[in-house]
Amino acid sequence: MNKNYIFFFIAFTSLVLLLFFSPKLIEEKVYHSSEMVTVNRNKLNTESSISLPERMILANEQWSGQNRTYVDEDRVKVLKKSLEELFQALNLPLEKFIITNGKAELVEDLVFWNTHFVSTQSDAYGDFVVDDSTSQILQFSIFYYDPIKKVSKKELVTNYLGYLGLKEEKIKQDNDIFEVQLKTGEMINFMFDERDSYFNMQAYVKVTSP
Repeated sequence: MNKNYIFFFIAFTSLVLLLFFSPKLIEEKVYHSSEMVTVNRNKLNTESSISLPERMILANEQWSGQNRTYVDEDRVKVLKKSLEELFQALNLPLEKFIITNGKAELVEDLVFWNTHFVSTQSDAYGDFVVDDSTSQILQFSIFYYDPIKKVSKKELVTNYLGYLGLKEEKIKQDNDIFEVQLKTGEMINFMFDERDSYFNMQAYVKVTSP
C-alpha cells in the first residue's frame, strides 16, 4: 500500500510539473547556440522602426572574426539557406559551403548572426552577418573565390542592392572600389581584389549634407 501511494504521489507530482512548465517553455520560443546564447523572441520587436541602412551599420559594428562558436544544426541550416539565397540573387556560382561557426549578437531590439563559412570545393572562405528577423545578409566578404574574376563588378553591385531592396542615389567607382550613396544618405562600399579573388560589401556611417 505504501509503495502504491508513493508511486501515485510521484506520478501526480510529475504530471503537475509538466502541465505547469510546458506552456511556458513553448511560449518562450528561444534559440540556443553551443555557448548558450539565448534570445527570447517574444521580447524582441519584430516590427522594428530601425531602417535597413541603419541595420546594416549596426551589423557592421558587430562584424568580427573573434569569439565565435559552433552553432546548432537547425541554426546552421538557416544560415546556409541565407548564404545560398544571396549567391542566387548575385547570380554567382554556388559552391558547397560549410557553416563552421557563428555567434548571436543582440543590438537594441535586433539579433545579428556573425558567421564564418568555408568551401569544400576550393580555397574560398568568408564571413557574413545575417539579420535574424529578415534572414538578409547585411555584411559579406569572401576570399579566394575565382568566379569574382569573371563577373561584371558593376552588375554585382547592382544585384546586391536589388537583393537588399535598396535604391542608390549615385555610384562612384575608384579602381576596384565602388562607393554607393543611398537615397537615405548612408554609404555602402563594395571592394574587389582580383589578385586574391576577393569581394567585400560593407555599410558605414551616414554622410552629412554640406
